[in-house]
Amino acid sequence: MVFKSSLVLLSVLSMLSFSGCSSDDSTSSGGSSGTGGAGGSGDQTALEGTWTDSESILKFAGHTFDVAFMNSEDNVTIDVKMTGTFTEDGYKIVQPNDKNTTKVKITTKTCSVKTKTSSQAMVVAWNGASFCGSDDWTINTAKEVSTCPNFTEICYDDLNTEDKMIYFIENNTKLYFGDDDQIGTDGYPDALNTDYSTKQ
Repeated sequence: MVFKSSLVLLSVLSMLSFSGCSSDDSTSSGGSSGTGGAGGSGDQTALEGTWTDSESILKFAGHTFDVAFMNSEDNVTIDVKMTGTFTEDGYKIVQPNDKNTTKVKITTKTCSVKTKTSSQAMVVAWNGASFCGSDDWTINTAKEVSTCPNFTEICYDDLNTEDKMIYFIENNTKLYFGDDDQIGTDGYPDALNTDYSTKQ
């Protein structure tokens, strides 16, 4: 899910931290380029504006979004940028405390994933394995890898498909999204994550 990609990043980073990157990742790098603001649709929603946490920046204008995630672990950095649209779809009461959340349907339109490493040993391993179709990796130089098999879960599993999510805004300053691990029979999460983004 687009607003939960930081969890996917952690799992990918854990895999990339090992030197034995799969040599089967022969798909050449490239893919959709993450652009700037997706442009507003005119009418504002409660999400309007910029929200941040330790790993991401989320910008909403009208019914469009522009999201950037960055995560680093064990000398590997992944930078993800996405744009897309959303529509509100009513409300849903979830626990705890019977919170009245807003249901939204989200469509990711563009997605860019870049990765780099600060480790010479990792560079040697990636080049030896032709990681993501490249054998010319260098230290601290990022490459576009959004079409590489190791990264498709971040972008292309959801690209141009409709995703269902809920959100809740507390005191106009804290933004909570639904928990992807607790999906109800209606296709929307039945609970909120404890992590939140802060209004800027």
